[in-house]
Amino acid sequence: MKQKKKRIITSFFLAGILLVSSRSVLNVEAGASSIVTDNSSFKEELDTSLWNNSDRDVLIQDGVLVFPNESTDTTSLISKTIARSSDKYEELVHADLTMQLMQIPEGQKFVLAFGLASIDAVLGEAGNVEIAFINDGGLKVSVSAFDDSGSEVVISQPAACGKIGNTIKVYASISTAGVLALKVDGKVICEKELPVSGEGRFGFLQSGSCGARINSVEIVSYEYDTPENCNVFEDFESGTINVNALTSKMVFGAQGYAPSKTFIHEIDGNKVFYLQNCGVMYLGSVYQYSNFEITFDVPYLQRAHELDEDGNIITPKNENFAVSFGDETADYNDNGYVNSADLLIFTGSSKVVSWNTKKDADMAAKGYPVLAEECNRGFSVKVSVIDSVITVGVKWMDEEQFTDVMEYQISGRTPTGYVHIWTTANVANMAIDNLRIENKDENPNLIEVEYRSGLIEAPADFAYQPMERIYREKENVEETFNPWLIIPAVAGGCVLLFGAALLIMTIKEKKKRKGESLDGKA
Repeated sequence: MKQKKKRIITSFFLAGILLVSSRSVLNVEAGASSIVTDNSSFKEELDTSLWNNSDRDVLIQDGVLVFPNESTDTTSLISKTIARSSDKYEELVHADLTMQLMQIPEGQKFVLAFGLASIDAVLGEAGNVEIAFINDGGLKVSVSAFDDSGSEVVISQPAACGKIGNTIKVYASISTAGVLALKVDGKVICEKELPVSGEGRFGFLQSGSCGARINSVEIVSYEYDTPENCNVFEDFESGTINVNALTSKMVFGAQGYAPSKTFIHEIDGNKVFYLQNCGVMYLGSVYQYSNFEITFDVPYLQRAHELDEDGNIITPKNENFAVSFGDETADYNDNGYVNSADLLIFTGSSKVVSWNTKKDADMAAKGYPVLAEECNRGFSVKVSVIDSVITVGVKWMDEEQFTDVMEYQISGRTPTGYVHIWTTANVANMAIDNLRIENKDENPNLIEVEYRSGLIEAPADFAYQPMERIYREKENVEETFNPWLIIPAVAGGCVLLFGAALLIMTIKEKKKRKGESLDGKA
């Protein structure tokens, strides 16, 4: 077990610092997530990252979705978001709409559909749940589902729900148990079990020539995905890190202080990840995480300036450090934490502050003045992100249990991304030890990661031998003709001939002018 005592620097073990190429991954939402598609997706123009307008004939007019009267049976608007069932939720998807059906010819229908298999889905495909509006002596609505064989199952017979051209409010939801509930203008149309799951995309379909205006949309779906990653533990005793699981870089050194570096260092017989005069640096994950918990020890932190006899700063105090999650990439060349889902900053006043939500907590008030100047104890940090709830805990290193000092919830989407420990201020002098990143997904997609050292192996000295000069004797040199020599020879000859011709012409011209001059005098 590693010793944890006051700071005693015993020896240096310099390690090569650790660059891992960025991994390109899909930007998926994972963990417990509610995904909302609303009017912002067509405020000024259609957000094609969220919708597929197959024939490009659905228009946006003053923030309203418009299906023109000239629509065809291939006119559709289908989401790129997929609703997936999860036992963490009772509801699969719900839609809250305000719309005007301006034109529906007899025998035609305008459809709000769920369970669509693709962004190019059409009416009557297997798995579809179709809420159809028809013109039959007034506006009526019916519900059908199409089973695995594509056979239609009537869920609800046509029921009156208003007049063509009037504004109506539609609410539809599908539970994870497969029950559809439908209301139009507050009137319950049906609440029945479906023969299909309803999982898939949602959107608007029609049989043709149906004009409609969708004034307001709020469609909420849910998912619980798990990114592929690994559990990480690093105590730095190997003199480096496992670069198949962790990555690190000092982006900027501290201004005015040298040397600026990160390296493996020994404190009281334990090897730690040591930050010396760092400006912006990170130590982070190679894989993405959604639900996770990160813990690490801080056995040393410079809490006050160290001065020499003349009052000059020898070692500046540590300004702050931070933990980010939901980061876009593993490696950065700048202060990439500005784009994180959130950044938790541990400040010199022993407060922890959320970069995005602006929430803060006083660790000192909980009995942990961990960054205070008078404090001289190693401490540990815990940050957990579980189903969009963020919890921050601290403890002294010699304590067993963490004390929670902060808890808050971000938006309904559990962020997926890389996890980093950052230094973000002018200078950082501190050490990190016993780093753990643990997957907390309900059904984790864990993989085994082989160990790969971050140390750069220098090759053994190479014994260089002087080269022996070799001279060829004259009689062994064959006379050869090089045709390429003709080119410069011809070029040179041309230049000489041109020069000679120019000279002759000049002389003749001078003689001629002289003769004319003499004739003039006579």
